[in-house]
Amino acid sequence: MNDGLLSQQEINSLLQKNEDLNNDSELTEGEKDVLGETVNISLSSLAMALSEMLGKEASVSDMQIGTTNLPEIQDGLDNQYLIIQAQLEGGLQGTTMMVLEADKVATITNLAEGKEIKASPADFTEADMADMKDTMGKMLTKIYGSLSDMLKKEIGLSKLDIWMLGPDTDMGQVADKVEGDIVRVDFSLHIGDMDDNAVALAFCIGSARDIINDLSSLDNSIDTPGTSPQPEDETKVIAETRTGGRRSVSIQKPQFGQLEENAAAGKKQNIDLILDVPLELSVVLGDTTKSIKEVLSLNPGSVIELGKYTEEPLEVYVNGKLIAQGEVVVINENFGIRITNIISAAERVKNL
Repeated sequence: MNDGLLSQQEINSLLQKNEDLNNDSELTEGEKDVLGETVNISLSSLAMALSEMLGKEASVSDMQIGTTNLPEIQDGLDNQYLIIQAQLEGGLQGTTMMVLEADKVATITNLAEGKEIKASPADFTEADMADMKDTMGKMLTKIYGSLSDMLKKEIGLSKLDIWMLGPDTDMGQVADKVEGDIVRVDFSLHIGDMDDNAVALAFCIGSARDIINDLSSLDNSIDTPGTSPQPEDETKVIAETRTGGRRSVSIQKPQFGQLEENAAAGKKQNIDLILDVPLELSVVLGDTTKSIKEVLSLNPGSVIELGKYTEEPLEVYVNGKLIAQGEVVVINENFGIRITNIISAAERVKNL
């Protein structure tokens, strides 16, 4: 390199390294972790949507991520499966697929659409395939809709196609459907009293890395916000970013205004002036702590156990401050609370 300029040989070397990186068909463990957390949230959104659509409790579990290709997927099949394939548009580019046992798709479609599709794949008609394509398309749309919200950019699906794949399928008929290695996300889908459904979600390596890079960009924009210029002698390095770089955060001594003597000090205040000020009064039945996964899995009919015993008094808050305790009563078909204990002034001061 001369005078700060790259030679043609150095340029070619850098381009080759970049091409090798883009063609790398393996995800690192760190990439799998980031992708796994993101996809897990999207799958939880899918479970919630299925719960509402089917009227049965749905959840996902046992998620695993790896790389594979279409022949490897076929080698692991012991039944007839339906594969829906779509083209990603907008914020993500590439191909995505979802693989699910054909008879399970028929059952889900029957529940969702009130259809009467026979469970045997040999009996599927063109109309049946169209209905099941619609069902699986809605499932994919929900997954990528959630992903779109997380990445803060629109992700669309187009060119949806559905086809059957089994252990005896002629791969020559589907060889052009998917090319090269893909990222595969396997998970179990639980719906009501149905047997567990083994589902696979797949997309190309490039799409997976785009997701990871977008999430990293969002993290950086949150972790390293712009700061207004400050005098150099007031600036100290106090934190490190996730990437290991150090960032400067301005620290300044607080500036307080001059206290003025209160001319009204010692005079009796008229409380009547504030008697009509509205205050928010709330009664807390109980509370509990749930993880994001548990919250996303809630659906109509779910029961949440609160961390309070039935004989414990309820708490009365005014503008978020505890002032009293009591017990539940019913007044003219409305809930009410009978005050059994007023928190003392000293205790209220401690809670401020």
